[in-house]
Amino acid sequence: MLFNNEGGKAALKLVYDMIYVDKSTSLNFPDPRAALLQGIAAMQISETISIQARQPKEAPNLRWGVDLPPVRYVGYEPATNLNSWFYSVPRLSMNKELTWKAIKWINSVQRDYELCAKYKSTPRYKENWAKPPFTTDPYAVALRKMLPYGRAYPNNLGLDGIMESLGAAIQKVWHNEAEIGPALAEAEELANKAIRDAAK
Repeated sequence: MLFNNEGGKAALKLVYDMIYVDKSTSLNFPDPRAALLQGIAAMQISETISIQARQPKEAPNLRWGVDLPPVRYVGYEPATNLNSWFYSVPRLSMNKELTWKAIKWINSVQRDYELCAKYKSTPRYKENWAKPPFTTDPYAVALRKMLPYGRAYPNNLGLDGIMESLGAAIQKVWHNEAEIGPALAEAEELANKAIRDAAK
C-alpha cells in the first residue's frame, strides 16, 4: 500500500491549497450532505443513501438526482466506487455459531429483497434489481446506470486500518500538525501494518 508518492502528495497538497491558498473551502464548512439538504450546496460528492433517507423529512421540496462524478479531464472515462457488503466474525467472538446463523439468515435472495424494499436500500443480489420497487425507483434506476462504471473496493480485513491511517494523516496536514510527506509516510507504514495483521 503506497501513499507517500508523487500522486499521494499532489492530491493532499491540492486539498490543502483549497483551504489555505485558494480559500475555496474551509475546515468549518458544513457537512456536505447537510449543505445539499439546506440548499447551500449545488451538489455533494459522497455516498447518497443518506440523502435518500433524510430528504423527505429535512427537505421535502428538494428535487435531486444522482449521477457519476465529473471526470478530471475531457475524454476520461467516468468512474465511481462500489462498496460491497462484507461480513466478518472475529476470532474471539463469544457467539460464533449464532453470529454465522444470523449472517446466513440475512444473506439470502429473499431476505435481501424484503429488507431492501422495506428500508429503501440497494439490493445485493442481481435478480432483486429486476423486481419492483427497484425497477421504477428513480434512485435505484440511476444507480443501475452507474454500475458499469464502478470500481470495487478491495475487500479485506485490513481496509478499516488503511482508511483510518490515511484519514488521520489528512487531518494532521489540514490542521498544520504535520507536513505532507511525513504524514503520508506514517500513514503508509500503519496501513501496511494493518494489512499484515489482517493476514495473520
